[in-house]
Amino acid sequence: MQVLGGFDFPPLTVQCPTNSYQIKYFMPISKLSSAQIKSFRAVGHQLTPIVTLGEQGPSEGVMNELERALHDHELIKIKINIADREVRAEVLQHIASQTRATLVQSIGKTALLFRRNPQATDRLSNLARHGLK
Repeated sequence: MQVLGGFDFPPLTVQCPTNSYQIKYFMPISKLSSAQIKSFRAVGHQLTPIVTLGEQGPSEGVMNELERALHDHELIKIKINIADREVRAEVLQHIASQTRATLVQSIGKTALLFRRNPQATDRLSNLARHGLK
């Protein structure tokens, strides 16, 4: 059990509710180019937060929803309603590592996460809809 900012984070094994993919297909993304970051930020500006975390931090249900959202949309905006900046940053890093996503941008209580899905549906993927695939 890992403790960050007073929150306990049990190790999570997340299964996609649709069982339409296997987690082994997702590799962590170590670095994005500045052009990719610029493009993702432009797309992210138009997005609304798809997941909102409360003061209690991420629960298993929230992590499952994040997993589904990253699988379907690849690029998502989330909102973290935690007042303390340092705790919010720790929680955000924990979420990124648990979901194997890359943190593209974090401004205030809003963050943009990206995880490539080679099997993403074009009508759901925020990248495909904006011509970045």
